[in-house]
Amino acid sequence: MLAINAFDSPAFWAHPSSCPSTDHFVDLGSFTLSDGTVIDKPRVALRDTGNRSGPAVLILGGISALRHVDGDEAGGWWERIVGAGKAVDTTQQRILSVDYLGAGDSTHPPAADAWQLTPFDQARIIERALRAHGVHSLAGVIGCSYGGLVALALGERSPDFANTLCVLCASHRPAVRTTAYRSVQRDIVRLGLENGHPRQGVELARRLAMIGFRTGEELDARFPSLGIADDEARQTRSNVQSYLAAKGDFYGSTVSPETFLCLSQSCDLGQIHPESVRCPVWLAAAETDEIVPVEHVRELASRLPKCLSLRTVYSRTGHDAFLTEEGFVCEILSSFSSGSLKEVCS
Repeated sequence: MLAINAFDSPAFWAHPSSCPSTDHFVDLGSFTLSDGTVIDKPRVALRDTGNRSGPAVLILGGISALRHVDGDEAGGWWERIVGAGKAVDTTQQRILSVDYLGAGDSTHPPAADAWQLTPFDQARIIERALRAHGVHSLAGVIGCSYGGLVALALGERSPDFANTLCVLCASHRPAVRTTAYRSVQRDIVRLGLENGHPRQGVELARRLAMIGFRTGEELDARFPSLGIADDEARQTRSNVQSYLAAKGDFYGSTVSPETFLCLSQSCDLGQIHPESVRCPVWLAAAETDEIVPVEHVRELASRLPKCLSLRTVYSRTGHDAFLTEEGFVCEILSSFSSGSLKEVCS
């Protein structure tokens, strides 16, 4: 195991109980996926930040989220939520995060569709990497979107390792409509590969995904058409097309076709058995989520042996509520920290 890119977090100097964030590459022995595929010597990139003597908490985001999560460094995907004195307080907790297998600085699939990577596979290799890093028990796991699915997989297979879960905008099974969306996105990426335009395929797939992440109400408010005049309608079309193009361009510049296909398919391979998740679980959902319907989350809550809380919010941003509804998210995470985490550590 090799530590790299250690740096002094500004919060470290303001809060002596904090430690600098450090990135680590954890090299593992051969790893066999659920379908029998063997990955030779995979590497998992992880980040270790916050108070090393505090409760260890793993944070997992969506398929595009990497290990850079906190607000003590510019660019963290949850930087307004995680950091010194924030809802997830790095002066009080030890925060761990990873690049998923297949993404970022972790090992990538050797070719498109080379891996059938399930959320249970992802959970197994994350647990192996954390144990190799010296973390043998987590006070809690916070998972959003795909990360929530992986968190539930950890809770099902290793409840003694993942003592309590907080799952946002995720459920135990994919919705058929969502699987249909993702299957079309993957076909677009494959078509781009087949025709020598791999990046363009990823960009188009991401544009389609963005339409599903947000609600029609949010898009109408963001790109209003104030009348029925042709010039106004053309301007609205131009604005929304520019918005989607920008989202696709950024994503295509950072995510390979192989990574997209691997993790998108992993979302659809998730089938958690709620009755087998024996650790306590906190749930949060957006009533307007078209990717993870709130009815699925309510079903999950009804079947979990220890569902401690289910909170919902009405959000115009739909599935992206875990990124945009900061007040709602902060309230849930503060309650989670003062409730389940405190109980685990007492």
